[in-house]
Amino acid sequence: MQCLFSIIIPTYNRALFLPHAIASILTQTYTQWELLIVDDGSTDNTRDVVEQYQDSRIKYIYQTNAERSIARNNGIKHAVGDYICFLDSDDTYASQYLEHLHDLLIKNNKDRACFVVSAMQVQHNGRMQVSVPRPIQDNKFDYFFRESVPPSTVCLSASLLKKHCFDARVVISEDTKLWVEIMRENPFIIINASPDIHFLFHDDNTINISKRNVYQERKSTLQLILTEDKEYNFINKRNACKVINDCNFGISRYYTANNRHFKAMWIQLLSILQMPFYRTKDKLFIIKCEFMKIFQ
Repeated sequence: MQCLFSIIIPTYNRALFLPHAIASILTQTYTQWELLIVDDGSTDNTRDVVEQYQDSRIKYIYQTNAERSIARNNGIKHAVGDYICFLDSDDTYASQYLEHLHDLLIKNNKDRACFVVSAMQVQHNGRMQVSVPRPIQDNKFDYFFRESVPPSTVCLSASLLKKHCFDARVVISEDTKLWVEIMRENPFIIINASPDIHFLFHDDNTINISKRNVYQERKSTLQLILTEDKEYNFINKRNACKVINDCNFGISRYYTANNRHFKAMWIQLLSILQMPFYRTKDKLFIIKCEFMKIFQ
């Protein structure tokens, strides 16, 4: 049985990177796919780049700038495939990725309540490392609340994503919020350890911690999930508090990178007050380092 994959690329002013992402789709050994490029109001030559490709499987969708959650939802609305994959406009797939996914789905005979998580290669400053999803050893809701599972590493049935969509209010950790929601009703999770996604880290990444306080945004999203989860109580609240508290380390790094050392210390002091017996030595070490930087 062959299935059609819908691949959604949300993009904003990434005309320089986009051809590499598109090329990685065109070279797939499995050819039953459609590519939906959702242009989130780009002001560069993104449209011109896409229109150079004369392949009927590539579809260009333009929208006024509304951020990537809405861009992905727009792609989902137009998708006609059996399964939906995501790819960021500065990342690429290995040429066998869709073939591996297809074989995995057939081998496991999974129905449409299917959730595939893949490993990925991360390139940072010319160095490559493989990021493999950790096995689920505890509550699956705790797992997806705690772990970072980027959309590019996920394949879901179209029926799931037609029912559940990304929260338009959320930009950072919007994936975490959606995965937790989907897990409430869909138990099937497959871990695919083949590193078929290439993630490129560069200065213009949305998650660049020196330019954007992404951990503060992640913290807000996690708190939103807990607020909305009260009715269900799927997530272990003690574990969740630790995950939220961990965000303070990233928030401190942002303030350190921007030479706001008093702010970095203050965040860790508040973190100690919130959870005085959790990673206290790590927090005190950061406070000490920031204090020394101030008085150098």
